[in-house]
Order: sequence, then structure tokens, then C-alpha cells
Amino acid sequence: MTVRMTFTPTQCGVGRTRICRSRSHGKTISALALLTRRFPPVIATEPSVLLPERSSSPAPAAVSFLPVPAMFPDIVSESPLPDLPPEVVPYLWPSRYCEADRFEAFVDKTFGALEGGAKLVAMAEWIKREMGYAAGSSDSTTTAVDAFVSRLGVCRDFAHLMASFARAAGIPARLVSAYAWGLKPPDFHAVVEVWLDGGWHLVDASGLAPTEGLVRICVGRDATDIAFMTIFGVGQMRAQSIQVTRLDE
Repeated sequence: MTVRMTFTPTQCGVGRTRICRSRSHGKTISALALLTRRFPPVIATEPSVLLPERSSSPAPAAVSFLPVPAMFPDIVSESPLPDLPPEVVPYLWPSRYCEADRFEAFVDKTFGALEGGAKLVAMAEWIKREMGYAAGSSDSTTTAVDAFVSRLGVCRDFAHLMASFARAAGIPARLVSAYAWGLKPPDFHAVVEVWLDGGWHLVDASGLAPTEGLVRICVGRDATDIAFMTIFGVGQMRAQSIQVTRLDE
């Protein structure tokens, strides 16, 4: 299955500072320029930052992606740490919103008897069972520890907690910004990919979106890297239009 997602910001109000940035994969591009750049369709197995040529008029962003891998089976094994590729190693470390080192004792006590995919499945089930999904229960400063204490959050908090648990167990984990066109209604969504058996595998601890109904946009250590838009100054999105089409139908 191949999916094309078209995003058109029909109106974007930007404050007097006229500084509005969109961050992805650690790179920053002007959101004002984003409105005047045409995004040619591409096929990608890994999300990337698209910086196409400037266009003379606003145009939608059209990007095609291969499907996100389905939830891994619990028999998938962990990759030995010495065998990890260099680019995967940073996803073992604590980060701004994923304080993995603060969960090591809890993870060892709760999931220490399990291994590989079974351990990750148990973590996801624990988060889904123990956490309450509540819109407005967190903000831009809420970390995995905050969500763990309050037992409330939104998809980003569920993802931060899942990534923190995995890293605390010595399993690389990264956050994924996605568009969940399989949701009712469709919406942007945050999920996690964990490194098992030599590859990345999807985990949605919230259990809200079917895996075959996700389009990945970008990946990173936590929300710092994968925010859809970071505003410096004053900005307001008044309207947007998103269209998703399955290209193989």
C-alpha cells in the first residue's frame, strides 16, 4: 500500500515578528516559505525533510509514503547493543521529554522478566491500561515523568512514556509524527518506533489508530524534534485542508 497525503494551509495568520518556523529531523525551515513551495510527490521508506524549489504561488504539500510497518509480534528479539548501527545509538539516551534514566528501576521491576517483543507489548499494554487519554491534560512542558505521575495525557504523552520505557530497558526508541487517516475523524498523531531484530517496528501505546492507517511525517528523539510547527513570535493557523489518497487502489 502506498499513500499520498496533501496538506494545504488555506489561511495562516503570522504575527508582526513574521518569524514562524517548522522543525523536522533537527532542521528548520521557514513556515512562510512553506506556503510558497511546491512539494513534488516522492516515495520514501524513511521520512525526510523536503526542501523543494520555491514556487511563485502557494501550493499544497503532496508527499507519498510507503505504509508504516504493522505492530511487531511478541516473538521478535532484541538487538545486541554492540550490533546497533551508529545512527540508532542516540535513541537509547534520555532526552528533553523522555527521561529514560528515571524509569530504569520501575521498568526492571515491572517488565524485567520479559524479553524482546514480549517486553515491548507488555509496556504498551501497561500504558494503555494505566493512562487516561484526556485532551488538554498536558502542555508543551509536559514530560514522560509528568504523564507517568498524573496518569493522564494525549498521544504525544503516551508516545513519550513508551519511548522512555523502551530506552530504560536498553531498547532504542524514537518518536514518530504521523497523520492518522484511519482515525475517525482523521487527525495528526504521535506514535513510537522501537529497534528490534535489526529494524524499526511501530508501537502505538494509545491504541487509537490502526497501523495501516498511518502516514509517517518525521522521526526524532522526542517532541523537540518532531513538532509539526514551532512558533517563534506570534502565529495562528486559522484553517487547513488535508487529503489522503491510497495510490495502489
